Amino acid sequence: MSPFPSRKTGKMLLALALLGGAGVVMVLAGSVGIPATHAQQNRTLAEAPIAPDRLLVLFRGNSLPADADARITAAGGQMVRGIGAVGIAVATPTTTDAATLMQNLRNDSTILDADYDRMVGLIAPTQIAPDDTADVSPDMLTHPLPTFSTALPPDFFYTSTPQQWPAKRIGAAGGGIATPPGAPTSGAWDVTFGAGAKIAILDTGVNPVHPDVKDNLVFNLALTSYSAAFGTPNCEVPDPSNAPFDLPADQNGHGTWTSSLAAGEIGGGLLIGVAPQAKILNIKVLRDIAATPAQLAASGIPDTPFNRCLLRGGSGFFSWVLEGMVVATLEGADVISMSLGGFVPRNVRGDAALVSAFNRVSNFATSHGAIVFAAAGNSALNLDRIRAFIELPGQAAGVIPVIATTNPALFPPTPPARQPCANGADCLAFYSDFGTNLGGLSAPGGDLPSGGCAFSGNPCNPTGFVRGACSSGLPGTVPPDPDTFPAAGPPPAGTSFGCFSFAGLAQHAWYVQTIGTSAATPLAAGVAALVKSTNPGLSPAQIRTILQRTAQDIGKNGYDELFNFGLVDADAAVHAAANR
Repeated sequence: MSPFPSRKTGKMLLALALLGGAGVVMVLAGSVGIPATHAQQNRTLAEAPIAPDRLLVLFRGNSLPADADARITAAGGQMVRGIGAVGIAVATPTTTDAATLMQNLRNDSTILDADYDRMVGLIAPTQIAPDDTADVSPDMLTHPLPTFSTALPPDFFYTSTPQQWPAKRIGAAGGGIATPPGAPTSGAWDVTFGAGAKIAILDTGVNPVHPDVKDNLVFNLALTSYSAAFGTPNCEVPDPSNAPFDLPADQNGHGTWTSSLAAGEIGGGLLIGVAPQAKILNIKVLRDIAATPAQLAASGIPDTPFNRCLLRGGSGFFSWVLEGMVVATLEGADVISMSLGGFVPRNVRGDAALVSAFNRVSNFATSHGAIVFAAAGNSALNLDRIRAFIELPGQAAGVIPVIATTNPALFPPTPPARQPCANGADCLAFYSDFGTNLGGLSAPGGDLPSGGCAFSGNPCNPTGFVRGACSSGLPGTVPPDPDTFPAAGPPPAGTSFGCFSFAGLAQHAWYVQTIGTSAATPLAAGVAALVKSTNPGLSPAQIRTILQRTAQDIGKNGYDELFNFGLVDADAAVHAAANR
């Protein structure tokens, strides 16, 4: 989903990243520099853009028929991808135009429906802040050391600062892991650290050398590739050994951030994820998408090839996400986490193909043992009122949407007008989507203010943001030079983009603090992994019930439209699982 335009964070003005997936879903009418207090007003909704040369074909059976390729050829197309386990194919027109191919496919009695594939966007953070211009030094570009200073001990953000409040707030504590004075000393980790569970992160990839996640990475696959749909130039270095696919490494920042929140390891870098001994399946379904000239002009930024990539978003095809969910399931994922989404019409023929496809794939995942989470979105919308549209995958059958909350220790400066919120309470984050009909859970997504750390680690101020790992770009590369960046093609040899839209060396920053439902989702996924680790025999339905029943009842009493079943509680959930 497209996020809000960036604001001055006290560190730098970020016009980024926050352009999101090419305007895929939600945009804020306004300009860079708009005050945060008005950030929840004046949004408009846009459909996820169609991919005019790609059709999603949903066969009637739950597997592809042996003659699927021949049927698509007879209709005037070519099958470019088959997701055999769920009876879905992707086709392109060859001997006819796309509209005619679509109609021919719909006339085939073995095909339930067909329509254009669409583009889905990452749920981009609404605010991003680096810690310091010294966050990256030149010697760090050649080896994966964690950050500000080699004098900082492992797990510093968790054990010695208030920075990792989200994990502690939801009960990820205990197990002999130190915490600062006043922070919880017992919790879910007294029972389990998540060993034996697998979390699939469907995102922009994961940095394979980041010290917080590298030892938990057990699977890496890119389903993405460059096409004209992702703008000019190509902002990613491709995989030279596996054309036309991208490298599975993160060249955006988003996927490394989300994976670290779910399963950042103990003793690796400077932070700890909710399920620090769970394994990570990195399935890349989103890639960099260049900012458009119109987006740059709206932010008052010169249109140059470098700026298009610096201010890139993250996007992919819905078909990549569907295939990623199937791959994750077949690779034995216990939990699937997706901080991405897009809106499609509910009741238009053809778009029903996308809804049916996600329902089918979600059911496939849950029936094979995977519990599925997706971000509710960052557009401050009551999704009950968006009757003409459905947000996918968050509102697909069987998927658990995750709503974002704030740090109760810091009263948010931008509380949503719809929710009276008191000091010391978990507030609904001003940007978070919500709704009575979601059937979701809540988890920390954060809010202002940011609270960075000095180069020495002292002071390390309390923050409303969510601290996480970021991608330092491809190993052994440096940030591209704005003056020599080409107008077409990928970044020059020896260079790559990495951590969101930071300029200069900070483009390869190792850590970042941001806010969004993109954070809430992997945090909730980490809790599910802890439950699965505690009692491996539990089904996805049983895990979902445990999470719902043990969630902290925040806001109004009982299930409500703002927080649904409430704030996930890892401590209560793992103890409930242990007692089943």
